[in-house]
Amino acid sequence: MQIRSLREDELDDWFLFITNAFQRKENPPTKEYFERHYFSDPWRECGGIFVAVDDGELVCTVAHIDIYRFLKQSSCETSTCGVGEVCTHENFRRRGIARMLLERSLSYMSENRFALSVLHTGTASKLYEGLGWTPVTREFFTRRIPFDLYSSWNVASPIEVCPCESEIFEEECLERLMTVYNRTSVKYNGPIVRDHEDYWKKWVQNESGKICWRDERRTPRKFALRIQGSLAGFVVLQFGSESIRVREWSFLGDQISKKFDIVDFVLSQICKLYGEREMSFTFPAPISDMKRHDVQVSDNTTMYKVICPRLLPKKNSTIADLFCLNELQNSSVNSHVFWDTDRF
Repeated sequence: MQIRSLREDELDDWFLFITNAFQRKENPPTKEYFERHYFSDPWRECGGIFVAVDDGELVCTVAHIDIYRFLKQSSCETSTCGVGEVCTHENFRRRGIARMLLERSLSYMSENRFALSVLHTGTASKLYEGLGWTPVTREFFTRRIPFDLYSSWNVASPIEVCPCESEIFEEECLERLMTVYNRTSVKYNGPIVRDHEDYWKKWVQNESGKICWRDERRTPRKFALRIQGSLAGFVVLQFGSESIRVREWSFLGDQISKKFDIVDFVLSQICKLYGEREMSFTFPAPISDMKRHDVQVSDNTTMYKVICPRLLPKKNSTIADLFCLNELQNSSVNSHVFWDTDRF
């Protein structure tokens, strides 16, 4: 068996391989899904994809997303490498091949001087924990929000909520959108740095609904938030069978009263846009000022590992220090956010 990097002429075979490997999932991704992720990545390179090859056939793979950098509160950046598309052909499972590739991956990340590694998993957490990755909880609130919430509050009237399409990613809007995103994301631990226009125009735009998903009802939908005509926020929603998920949230509105929750208000306006009296929404807990919601859910599918401790913002930092400590509030409140838009 040979362990090596993927060749450019093997890309189509690789897309087919990982598509087939994930078919046992409840909602298996399509080949187009993997192609979209690869070709939307401005920094893509085959050299960052490791494969195990047996008798000329792909039997296992691990891919890297090399240019991920994470925001930490106070605008501190940490170089982070994403690990994804980890899968093994069903006839070669339980032979330690995935572990062997992941060990190769750890060497690759260390050689390339990444401070951290991040991955998202559903079923293989024991494998990753055995190699040092640690799950970091993301907290979510679910709440049924009526269309007329805060309807008597005149202070909210300057906020306009409206659906948007690709125009928000055009030159005249993109610079402002990037500013809104950056100034919002520094409040949390985990959002990636998005300072590359190509990433916005390719990855973010595609993952925000430019390309229809196999189940068209689940294709994300975008909304612009404006104050006196100026772009002040950006929201991406995904409609599910039981709840509408907030995949991404950015908002700058320092002039808006702090007496009410802007998240609740915006979502109530979206209810009104769809002509519904009430809708159920699920959103990252740290974005809400109000902590009393109907249901709180924990998600432990995002995992991190320290690769080069000396490259961390503070030496000897633990994963808990990096992602759970709320420095701005000087408390241990979980402020870990990873926007669904950026998941891979």
